[in-house]
Amino acid sequence: MGAPASLGQGFGKGAEKHGEPEPGDELDFETQRQAGVAEREARAACNAVMGGGCTTTGEWWNSSMVIIRDRVGYFYNAWLDKDRSERDKVLADCSAQQLLPCEIYMTFNSSRRQYRPGAEARKIYGAGAWVHGNEGYDGKLYLATGYRDSKVAVDTAVKACSDANPGRTCEMVALSGNGIIQTFRYNGNFDNATVEMTPRRAKEAAKHLCAQLKASSCVLQAAFDSRTPGVFVHEFAAASTGK
Repeated sequence: MGAPASLGQGFGKGAEKHGEPEPGDELDFETQRQAGVAEREARAACNAVMGGGCTTTGEWWNSSMVIIRDRVGYFYNAWLDKDRSERDKVLADCSAQQLLPCEIYMTFNSSRRQYRPGAEARKIYGAGAWVHGNEGYDGKLYLATGYRDSKVAVDTAVKACSDANPGRTCEMVALSGNGIIQTFRYNGNFDNATVEMTPRRAKEAAKHLCAQLKASSCVLQAAFDSRTPGVFVHEFAAASTGK
C-alpha cells in the first residue's frame, strides 16, 4: 500500500532501491534537512484518502520512479536510472508471472511537488471460486465483486460455492482489483477464467492461454468487472449453448 504519490493500495512489491544522486553529487544541507519530509507527506495524503494503512516506496531525488501494474492490479516500483536497467528488470520479473506483459502504469519525477489522486484510487476487488478437482465439479464459477477488502471478496466467493456444494471443497481461481474476470471454454468443455485490468487485455489473456494450451477451440464467455457489486453464478455449459 501507499506510494510517493499516494496512489493507494497495492504498492510494496518490486525493487528496494528507490533512487540516488548521480555519481559525484553530494547531498547539500537543504536536501539533508528535507529528508523524510516527502515520505511523511505522501503517507499522510494517502491515509487521508484511503482511511489508513498506507506505506511508501521510500524517497528518491534527482530521478524518477516507475510504477508497474500486474494483471491482478498490484503495483511494483522501480527506480528509473539512466540505462533503465532496474525498470526493465522489475518489468521483466513481473511479466514472467503472467500471460501478458505487465503495464507501465505511471512515472513520477522527483521535481514535481505533488501527485494527489482522490478516492478513485481505491481498489475494489472481485473474486471467483469453484469446486476443487473434477469429482463433484458442477460446471459453475461463483463470483463476488465490489469489495474493498480482497479477503472478503475471496471468502464470499468461496462461501457461495461451498453453500451450493455441501461436502465439497471450493477454491479461489480468480482475484482482481479494479479489473476484469474473464470466463472462457476451450477444447469443447474445459472451463477456465483469467484476470486482467481491462476488457481488451482480459480477452487477449484468455486467447493467449488457449494458444499456449494448443486448444482446438477457444470460446470467450462472460466478463465480470470487479467494481460491480454483487454475488453471481456463471454456468459454463449454459453460456456455451446460449441458454
